[in-house]
Amino acid sequence: MNSRQNIIPLFPLEKVLYPGMAMPLHIFEERYKELINLCVSERRSFGILHGLDVQQPVIGTTARVEKVLNRYDDGRMDILVVGEERFEVRQVFKYKAYLEAEVSYFDDAPSNKPEPTHLGELVRLYKLYIRRLDLESENLVKLDDLMEEVEQERELSYIIGQTIGLDLRRQQELLEKTEPMARVKLLTAILHRHDVVYGLARRLFEGQEEFDPTMN
Repeated sequence: MNSRQNIIPLFPLEKVLYPGMAMPLHIFEERYKELINLCVSERRSFGILHGLDVQQPVIGTTARVEKVLNRYDDGRMDILVVGEERFEVRQVFKYKAYLEAEVSYFDDAPSNKPEPTHLGELVRLYKLYIRRLDLESENLVKLDDLMEEVEQERELSYIIGQTIGLDLRRQQELLEKTEPMARVKLLTAILHRHDVVYGLARRLFEGQEEFDPTMN
């Protein structure tokens, strides 16, 4: 982050943003036009979080505006943001058109990284999942290149979590986990279940036109 603030603007969304991951946003509400213009002009980050139940701890991720893609005559904007740090909301303030919150930042708890065998199994299942989407060969090559470049487990789990169609509850669960191995186990279990269901469906519909080889 350019500056580490304990009080940040909030942007509640029906989405989950992971650290290091990019997300496009279309800004059209007046309060969020004000928020984004402030963050762009002052190079500030803001908090994206799924839901805002202040009766419970709320976990989100700070976002930095990487680029303003389009500006419209009425003030609407298309922007690209990148996730930075995870935070927990401590107190919410309603002094402005948009919400602000006092937050505390957190990272993974000190622990041993997952064994290469565990990461290898996760990558294997993920590649199977992707190949069933019937991507063009050039995109499969890009996937292989990406997996070779990823060195940190956090990046790997967030890349996979963002691209396998998790529901919002599961996305949020992944975001909140502070043990690398816990993230690996969660994603491995989900992808293993996809693999089992795919195998059963293939055997059930093998030889029939109704079978869709891209199902997952």
